[in-house]
Amino acid sequence: MEVKQTEKPTRKSKLGFMTTGGERFSYGLYFVGQNIFYVFIYLYLSVFFTDVGIPALTVAGIALAVKVWDAVNDPLFGGVIDKVRFKKGKFLPWLRLSLIAIPVATVLIFAIPSSISLTAKIVWAVLAYVLWDTAYTICDVPIFGLVTVMTDNQGERTSLMAIGRVAAMVASMVVALGVPSVREAIGGWLPTIIILSVIGLITMVPVCFKAKERIQPKEGEKGVSFKEMFRYLGKNKYLLLFYLALFISYSTNIASTLGMYFSRHCLGAETMQSLLSLASLIPSIVLGMFIPKI
Repeated sequence: MEVKQTEKPTRKSKLGFMTTGGERFSYGLYFVGQNIFYVFIYLYLSVFFTDVGIPALTVAGIALAVKVWDAVNDPLFGGVIDKVRFKKGKFLPWLRLSLIAIPVATVLIFAIPSSISLTAKIVWAVLAYVLWDTAYTICDVPIFGLVTVMTDNQGERTSLMAIGRVAAMVASMVVALGVPSVREAIGGWLPTIIILSVIGLITMVPVCFKAKERIQPKEGEKGVSFKEMFRYLGKNKYLLLFYLALFISYSTNIASTLGMYFSRHCLGAETMQSLLSLASLIPSIVLGMFIPKI
Protein backbone atom coordinates (compact mmCIF):
# COMPACT_ATOMS: atom_id res chain seq x y z
CA MET A 1 0.00 0.00 0.00
CA GLU A 2 1.49 3.33 -1.04
CA VAL A 3 1.72 5.89 1.69
CA LYS A 4 2.58 9.51 1.94
CA GLN A 5 3.82 11.64 4.77
CA THR A 6 1.38 13.89 6.58
CA GLU A 7 1.45 17.57 5.71
CA LYS A 8 3.18 18.50 8.94
CA PRO A 9 6.92 17.91 8.40
CA THR A 10 8.74 15.70 10.85
CA ARG A 11 12.18 16.60 12.14
CA LYS A 12 14.61 13.75 11.53
CA SER A 13 17.57 12.70 13.67
CA LYS A 14 21.16 12.54 12.47
CA LEU A 15 20.53 8.93 11.45
CA GLY A 16 17.56 9.98 9.37
CA PHE A 17 15.12 8.49 11.88
CA MET A 18 11.69 10.05 12.24
CA THR A 19 10.95 8.46 15.62
CA THR A 20 12.35 9.65 18.93
CA GLY A 21 14.37 7.54 21.34
CA GLY A 22 11.38 7.49 23.68
CA GLU A 23 9.14 6.11 20.95
CA ARG A 24 11.59 3.34 20.11
CA PHE A 25 12.04 2.43 23.77
CA SER A 26 8.28 2.37 24.39
CA TYR A 27 7.80 0.23 21.27
CA GLY A 28 10.16 -2.37 22.71
CA LEU A 29 8.48 -2.18 26.11
CA TYR A 30 5.15 -3.13 24.55
CA PHE A 31 6.66 -6.41 23.38
CA VAL A 32 7.86 -7.12 26.91
CA GLY A 33 4.31 -6.95 28.21
CA GLN A 34 2.80 -8.73 25.23
CA ASN A 35 5.17 -11.67 25.57
CA ILE A 36 4.67 -11.93 29.31
CA PHE A 37 1.06 -12.83 28.50
CA TYR A 38 1.88 -14.98 25.46
CA VAL A 39 4.64 -17.09 27.02
CA PHE A 40 2.68 -17.65 30.23
CA ILE A 41 -0.26 -18.97 28.22
CA TYR A 42 1.98 -20.95 25.88
CA LEU A 43 3.93 -22.72 28.64
CA TYR A 44 1.46 -23.10 31.48
CA LEU A 45 -2.14 -23.04 30.24
CA SER A 46 -2.35 -26.78 29.57
CA VAL A 47 -0.92 -27.50 33.02
CA PHE A 48 -3.50 -25.24 34.65
CA PHE A 49 -6.38 -26.83 32.75
CA THR A 50 -5.38 -30.33 33.87
CA ASP A 51 -4.75 -29.06 37.41
CA VAL A 52 -8.39 -27.93 37.67
CA GLY A 53 -9.57 -31.36 36.50
CA ILE A 54 -10.06 -31.03 32.73
CA PRO A 55 -8.93 -34.28 31.00
CA ALA A 56 -5.75 -34.02 28.93
CA LEU A 57 -7.52 -35.18 25.75
CA THR A 58 -10.14 -32.47 26.18
CA VAL A 59 -7.40 -29.89 26.74
CA ALA A 60 -5.80 -30.94 23.45
CA GLY A 61 -9.15 -30.54 21.68
CA ILE A 62 -9.63 -27.07 23.16
CA ALA A 63 -6.15 -26.03 22.03
CA LEU A 64 -6.78 -27.31 18.49
CA ALA A 65 -10.12 -25.49 18.22
CA VAL A 66 -8.58 -22.21 19.38
CA LYS A 67 -5.66 -22.56 16.92
CA VAL A 68 -8.18 -22.95 14.09
CA TRP A 69 -9.95 -19.80 15.28
CA ASP A 70 -6.57 -18.05 15.50
CA ALA A 71 -5.79 -18.89 11.87
CA VAL A 72 -9.11 -17.32 10.85
CA ASN A 73 -9.24 -14.23 13.05
CA ASP A 74 -5.80 -12.85 12.15
CA PRO A 75 -6.60 -12.05 8.49
CA LEU A 76 -10.16 -11.03 9.41
CA PHE A 77 -8.93 -8.53 11.98
CA GLY A 78 -6.30 -7.28 9.54
CA GLY A 79 -9.15 -6.53 7.14
CA VAL A 80 -11.09 -4.74 9.88
CA ILE A 81 -8.09 -2.52 10.65
CA ASP A 82 -7.80 -1.64 6.96
CA LYS A 83 -11.45 -0.61 6.73
CA VAL A 84 -12.02 1.11 10.09
CA ARG A 85 -10.77 4.68 10.48
CA PHE A 86 -10.48 6.36 13.88
CA LYS A 87 -9.81 10.06 14.37
CA LYS A 88 -6.92 9.25 16.70
CA GLY A 89 -5.11 6.90 14.35
CA LYS A 90 -5.25 3.59 12.54
CA PHE A 91 -3.41 1.34 15.01
CA LEU A 92 -3.06 3.18 18.33
CA PRO A 93 -6.78 3.01 19.26
CA TRP A 94 -6.63 -0.80 18.97
CA LEU A 95 -3.49 -0.94 21.10
CA ARG A 96 -5.24 1.14 23.76
CA LEU A 97 -8.13 -1.31 23.69
CA SER A 98 -5.67 -4.16 24.19
CA LEU A 99 -4.55 -2.60 27.48
CA ILE A 100 -7.89 -3.72 28.90
CA ALA A 101 -8.62 -6.76 26.76
CA ILE A 102 -5.49 -8.87 27.17
CA PRO A 103 -5.01 -8.59 30.99
CA VAL A 104 -8.72 -9.18 31.66
CA ALA A 105 -8.90 -12.16 29.29
CA THR A 106 -5.73 -13.69 30.77
CA VAL A 107 -6.90 -13.41 34.37
CA LEU A 108 -10.32 -14.75 33.36
CA ILE A 109 -8.77 -17.97 32.06
CA PHE A 110 -6.98 -18.66 35.33
CA ALA A 111 -10.03 -17.78 37.42
CA ILE A 112 -11.84 -21.07 36.70
CA PRO A 113 -13.32 -22.19 40.06
CA SER A 114 -12.33 -25.71 41.10
CA SER A 115 -15.76 -26.22 42.69
CA ILE A 116 -17.87 -26.08 39.50
CA SER A 117 -18.79 -29.12 37.40
CA LEU A 118 -16.51 -30.54 34.70
CA THR A 119 -18.88 -29.39 31.96
CA ALA A 120 -18.88 -25.86 33.36
CA LYS A 121 -15.07 -25.89 33.53
CA ILE A 122 -14.80 -26.96 29.89
CA VAL A 123 -17.28 -24.29 28.73
CA TRP A 124 -15.44 -21.66 30.80
CA ALA A 125 -12.08 -22.80 29.40
CA VAL A 126 -13.26 -22.69 25.77
CA LEU A 127 -14.95 -19.29 26.01
CA ALA A 128 -12.14 -17.71 28.01
CA TYR A 129 -9.43 -19.10 25.70
CA VAL A 130 -11.25 -17.92 22.56
CA LEU A 131 -11.66 -14.50 24.19
CA TRP A 132 -7.96 -14.45 25.07
CA ASP A 133 -6.91 -15.40 21.54
CA THR A 134 -9.10 -12.64 20.12
CA ALA A 135 -7.67 -10.14 22.62
CA TYR A 136 -4.15 -11.21 21.69
CA THR A 137 -4.91 -10.60 18.01
CA ILE A 138 -6.10 -7.11 18.93
CA CYS A 139 -2.70 -6.39 20.46
CA ASP A 140 -0.52 -8.36 18.01
CA VAL A 141 -1.67 -7.21 14.57
CA PRO A 142 -1.64 -3.45 15.34
CA ILE A 143 1.77 -3.42 17.06
CA PHE A 144 3.41 -4.88 13.95
CA GLY A 145 1.46 -2.55 11.68
CA LEU A 146 2.36 0.46 13.79
CA VAL A 147 5.92 0.66 12.42
CA THR A 148 4.55 1.35 8.93
CA VAL A 149 2.94 4.58 10.10
CA MET A 150 5.59 5.65 12.59
CA THR A 151 8.16 6.11 9.81
CA ASP A 152 8.69 5.64 6.08
CA ASN A 153 12.39 4.86 6.59
CA GLN A 154 12.91 1.15 5.86
CA GLY A 155 16.06 0.98 7.96
CA GLU A 156 14.24 2.58 10.86
CA ARG A 157 11.37 0.13 10.53
CA THR A 158 13.84 -2.75 10.63
CA SER A 159 15.45 -1.22 13.71
CA LEU A 160 12.10 -0.93 15.47
CA MET A 161 11.25 -4.55 14.68
CA ALA A 162 14.65 -5.67 15.98
CA ILE A 163 14.07 -3.77 19.22
CA GLY A 164 10.71 -5.51 19.57
CA ARG A 165 12.22 -8.94 18.96
CA VAL A 166 14.97 -8.44 21.54
CA ALA A 167 12.43 -7.22 24.08
CA ALA A 168 10.22 -10.23 23.35
CA MET A 169 13.14 -12.60 23.92
CA VAL A 170 13.98 -10.97 27.24
CA ALA A 171 10.36 -11.27 28.41
CA SER A 172 10.21 -14.90 27.27
CA MET A 173 13.34 -15.76 29.27
CA VAL A 174 12.06 -14.02 32.40
CA VAL A 175 8.69 -15.80 32.30
CA ALA A 176 10.13 -19.21 31.43
CA LEU A 177 12.84 -19.05 34.09
CA GLY A 178 11.01 -17.16 36.83
CA VAL A 179 7.38 -18.31 36.92
CA PRO A 180 7.92 -21.76 38.52
CA SER A 181 9.72 -20.23 41.52
CA VAL A 182 7.29 -17.31 41.79
CA ARG A 183 4.28 -19.62 41.68
CA GLU A 184 5.77 -21.86 44.36
CA ALA A 185 6.47 -18.85 46.59
CA ILE A 186 3.04 -17.25 46.09
CA GLY A 187 1.09 -20.50 46.09
CA GLY A 188 -1.30 -20.47 43.17
CA TRP A 189 -1.90 -19.81 39.49
CA LEU A 190 -4.31 -16.89 39.89
CA PRO A 191 -2.15 -14.71 42.19
CA THR A 192 0.83 -15.34 39.90
CA ILE A 193 -0.95 -14.27 36.73
CA ILE A 194 -2.49 -11.23 38.44
CA ILE A 195 1.00 -10.00 39.37
CA LEU A 196 2.35 -10.71 35.88
CA SER A 197 -0.69 -9.02 34.30
CA VAL A 198 -0.01 -5.84 36.25
CA ILE A 199 3.64 -5.88 35.13
CA GLY A 200 2.62 -6.63 31.55
CA LEU A 201 0.05 -3.82 31.55
CA ILE A 202 2.54 -1.28 32.88
CA THR A 203 5.05 -2.07 30.12
CA MET A 204 2.40 -1.94 27.38
CA VAL A 205 1.02 1.49 28.29
CA PRO A 206 3.82 3.89 27.16
CA VAL A 207 3.73 3.18 23.40
CA CYS A 208 -0.02 3.80 23.30
CA PHE A 209 0.55 7.43 24.26
CA LYS A 210 4.15 7.99 23.19
CA ALA A 211 4.09 6.72 19.59
CA LYS A 212 2.94 8.95 16.72
CA GLU A 213 1.32 7.86 13.47
CA ARG A 214 3.10 10.12 10.98
CA ILE A 215 2.47 8.28 7.72
CA GLN A 216 -1.06 8.29 6.31
CA PRO A 217 -2.59 6.45 3.32
CA LYS A 218 -3.50 8.43 0.23
CA GLU A 219 -7.05 9.74 0.16
CA GLY A 220 -9.45 7.62 -1.84
CA GLU A 221 -7.23 4.55 -1.66
CA LYS A 222 -9.30 1.37 -1.43
CA GLY A 223 -8.47 -1.52 0.86
CA VAL A 224 -8.56 -5.21 0.04
CA SER A 225 -11.89 -7.00 0.51
CA PHE A 226 -12.18 -10.19 2.57
CA LYS A 227 -13.01 -12.14 -0.59
CA GLU A 228 -9.91 -10.85 -2.36
CA MET A 229 -7.84 -11.61 0.71
CA PHE A 230 -8.76 -15.30 0.81
CA ARG A 231 -8.47 -15.59 -2.97
CA TYR A 232 -4.96 -14.19 -2.73
CA LEU A 233 -4.11 -16.63 0.06
CA GLY A 234 -4.94 -19.59 -2.19
CA LYS A 235 -2.76 -18.27 -5.01
CA ASN A 236 0.29 -17.25 -2.97
CA LYS A 237 2.41 -20.38 -2.63
CA TYR A 238 4.99 -18.62 -0.46
CA LEU A 239 2.34 -17.56 2.03
CA LEU A 240 0.97 -21.12 2.07
CA LEU A 241 4.49 -22.42 2.71
CA PHE A 242 4.78 -19.94 5.56
CA TYR A 243 1.59 -21.25 7.16
CA LEU A 244 2.84 -24.82 6.68
CA ALA A 245 6.09 -23.92 8.42
CA LEU A 246 4.09 -22.27 11.20
CA PHE A 247 2.03 -25.45 11.64
CA ILE A 248 5.20 -27.56 11.80
CA SER A 249 6.66 -25.13 14.33
CA TYR A 250 3.59 -25.46 16.56
CA SER A 251 3.83 -29.25 16.28
CA THR A 252 7.52 -29.43 17.19
CA ASN A 253 7.11 -27.00 20.10
CA ILE A 254 4.84 -29.39 21.99
CA ALA A 255 7.85 -30.39 24.09
CA SER A 256 7.92 -26.89 25.59
CA THR A 257 4.39 -27.28 26.96
CA LEU A 258 5.32 -30.62 28.54
CA GLY A 259 8.18 -29.16 30.56
CA MET A 260 6.10 -28.50 33.68
CA TYR A 261 4.62 -32.01 33.64
CA PHE A 262 8.10 -33.53 33.25
CA SER A 263 9.52 -31.38 36.04
CA ARG A 264 6.65 -32.16 38.39
CA HIS A 265 6.34 -35.92 37.85
CA CYS A 266 9.81 -37.01 36.72
CA LEU A 267 12.21 -34.53 38.32
CA GLY A 268 10.18 -34.09 41.49
CA ALA A 269 9.95 -30.29 41.54
CA GLU A 270 8.14 -27.74 39.39
CA THR A 271 11.04 -25.32 39.80
CA MET A 272 13.16 -27.63 37.62
CA GLN A 273 11.16 -26.20 34.71
CA SER A 274 13.46 -23.18 34.91
CA LEU A 275 16.50 -25.32 34.11
CA LEU A 276 14.69 -27.03 31.23
CA SER A 277 13.72 -23.64 29.81
CA LEU A 278 17.29 -22.39 30.15
CA ALA A 279 18.59 -25.47 28.33
CA SER A 280 16.23 -24.80 25.43
CA LEU A 281 16.94 -21.06 25.29
CA ILE A 282 20.74 -21.26 25.13
CA PRO A 283 20.85 -22.90 21.65
CA SER A 284 18.36 -20.32 20.34
CA ILE A 285 20.52 -17.45 21.59
CA VAL A 286 23.75 -18.95 20.24
CA LEU A 287 22.28 -19.77 16.83
CA GLY A 288 20.68 -16.33 16.66
CA MET A 289 24.15 -14.77 16.75
CA PHE A 290 25.12 -16.61 13.57
CA ILE A 291 21.94 -15.92 11.55
CA PRO A 292 23.20 -12.58 10.16
CA LYS A 293 26.30 -14.38 8.85
CA ILE A 294 24.43 -17.22 7.14
